[in-house]
Amino acid sequence: MPDVAALAGQLHLRLTWSEGRVRKVEVDLRRPLAGLGQLWLGRQPAEVVSLLPLVFSACSLAQQLAGVEALEAASGWRADPRLSHWRRQAVRLEALREGLMVLRPFWQPALSDKPLYDLLQSCQKTLNALQPLMFFQAEFPQALPGLPEALTDFSRQIWPRWVETAFPVSQQWPDVSLALAACNPLDEEDLPGLLDQLRRGDTRPALAGHPRTTGPAGASLAGESRQLLRERHQGLLDQVSRFLEELTQHPPRIEEEVILPWAAEGEGWSRVITVRGWLIHRVVLRQGRVASYQLLAPTDWNLHPQGLLYQQLNNLLIDREILLPLANALVASSFPCVEARVDMDDA
Repeated sequence: MPDVAALAGQLHLRLTWSEGRVRKVEVDLRRPLAGLGQLWLGRQPAEVVSLLPLVFSACSLAQQLAGVEALEAASGWRADPRLSHWRRQAVRLEALREGLMVLRPFWQPALSDKPLYDLLQSCQKTLNALQPLMFFQAEFPQALPGLPEALTDFSRQIWPRWVETAFPVSQQWPDVSLALAACNPLDEEDLPGLLDQLRRGDTRPALAGHPRTTGPAGASLAGESRQLLRERHQGLLDQVSRFLEELTQHPPRIEEEVILPWAAEGEGWSRVITVRGWLIHRVVLRQGRVASYQLLAPTDWNLHPQGLLYQQLNNLLIDREILLPLANALVASSFPCVEARVDMDDA
């Protein structure tokens, strides 16, 4: 079996600089998608679902939901609509918690940390209690823990003050004119083509060979670095706002039945919206066991070897002392779900 720790992934960005220009950009996302798929082959669905949280520490519930929905669809089983709704609410709560933790450095001193930390703690307790909903072919429980009571007060009193607070421009955000870049965001109309691509065994995070983006990392193609970074963080804030609104909506919006078009017999797929963007799982079952398993996460799209980061930095005219802080800021604003390292060499 592949090494689970290695499958979690790592980003290594290597830059070569010479005579005032970036001469080479290597975006090495060490996250073997083929290895992830191999990990589940021959296993029963319930076993796969139990292993998913061991591989993914970030967006763990989202990975489980995408997996369990794909596996249940492939097996021809339909979840109770109430179960589908609460599963999605649990993933929104996880996304809200992760988004708030990423945004925390931009919290203004005038706002106390205590409401935020109290909310994060209560969110985690609720997520732990909702974990059984992610079991394969789970039954809707007789009792649910409910969402944290602190959500309503946070939404009404704390969050509006945060939204109104302008993001400070960090001293680590150099003011640089970036190289021209073009990466279209993933869209609904892309799904049929993407599924056909996966059926052919092509798990590369690109469409027809062209890199795409998803989530807040693709919120801006601004040519000026500080504008780009501000707009990316604003995109993350907007994403968190949507999750908070959906979680506190009264009366709650009941989830529509998950309908998966374009699926063949024995095939299932699922798309889940996380705080970082689209997460897609596709599975094929034969005689009750996994014959094929594929997945694409937001980090895979946003850190494609020839994607947005590569396009922005390749052949960029820049002073050497500014390059490393800029590269680190751009990587951080991609909000990767893996550890990241940036190295720079002179040609």
